[in-house]
Formats: sequence, structure tokens, C-alpha cells
Amino acid sequence: MSTSFRTETNGLSGAVAFDNIDNIKLVNTGPELLGVPKAPTAAVGTSTTQVATTAFVTAAITAGATIQPSNATPAVPTVTGTPGASTTYSRGDHAHPSMLSNALPAVDSASGTAGVSTNVSRGDHSHPLGAQSLTSNGYITLPGGLMMQWGFNTFSSTGSTVLFPVSFPSAVYSITATAASASGTENCTVYGQTTSSFSGKTANSIGCFWIAIGR
Repeated sequence: MSTSFRTETNGLSGAVAFDNIDNIKLVNTGPELLGVPKAPTAAVGTSTTQVATTAFVTAAITAGATIQPSNATPAVPTVTGTPGASTTYSRGDHAHPSMLSNALPAVDSASGTAGVSTNVSRGDHSHPLGAQSLTSNGYITLPGGLMMQWGFNTFSSTGSTVLFPVSFPSAVYSITATAASASGTENCTVYGQTTSSFSGKTANSIGCFWIAIGR
């Protein structure tokens, strides 16, 4: 079926022919095209109210940004977050692979040297603790190799030797002692420290709490 419509623009009139009137629907807001209507493809760079075809859109993308839609799997991002170099579009339903490692984290070294792995640690990972003994006379090794030791011993008036729970590997930095006495007049004196022991003295041979720091 074919029909014609009379049009007039700026005083000029002419006939517009439609080969298939079944694909034209007239509504109160204007004609509505049905089916798969076609139109001329405008030149790249056109910026008017002219109808744009799908071919025009693809050509504009190619010429303007040198990119094309792609169905390729997106690349895995780097650990440092460097953007990918691809200029193609990602698929609308794309997903980036998770950069998680199921490997156990490395044990910290005594000097606290950072690990060299570039993998992301598991969310439930934990770092092994340094050597420790959390008792009344005990010790703990901190990151970097610093060690703290503590205890309770009776210091005699002539001097008593106190052995550390474990020997310090290289040096003793500080020892502090406090009298376990309600009189408030007793003093606990420490001296002669080595990496394995120290000496303590009080006037009335009382118990003293002590703490030592070294490495």
C-alpha cells in the first residue's frame, strides 16, 4: 500500500511518499515510525537536529576517541592501582577479578623487615607472634627485636643475683625495680646487669617487682 502526504515548508510544497502506510502511526503528538525505519547517515562531526543513525554514532566514536566497543575480558588491575592501558569499552556486565592471595603471610623477621610479596593478604590473616612467656616472671619480643622482661624477686640487704627468664640476645638497656612494701621507705636498688642477669639490693630484704628492656 502506498500513499502520499502533502507538506508545505516556508511556502514550498511537495509530496512525501510512504511505501508502507502500515508502518506509520499518526498520533496527536505527530507521526510515529514503526518497524525498522532508516535514514541517511550524517557526516562525522554533524551537530544539528538531524536524525542520527546507529552508523553515525559508531563512526563518531571511532573518529573522535579512537575506541570501539569490546567484548574482551577486562585486564586484572595492578597491585599499585595503575590504570589499564586498553582504550576499549568494558562490557556492561564486566567484573574485575579479586586480587586476593590464600597464602599465609610471611613471619616477621627480628629486625622487622617488610615482606616482598605483592599479593593481598587474606582478610582473616594474622601475623605470628614473637617469642614470649606471659607468666609472673616472663618476657615478650616486640616487632623490631625489642624485648621486655619482668618478674618478682626478694632482694637481700647484701645483694641478690636475679636471672632473667631468658637471656637478652645482645644488650640490656634499662632495669627498674619497685618495692613491694607498704612502708613507703624501702628502695630496691639494681646494679651489675648482664644480658643474662642483674643484682638487686634492699635495706630490709624485701620483695621487689622489676622490669627490664633490651634486645
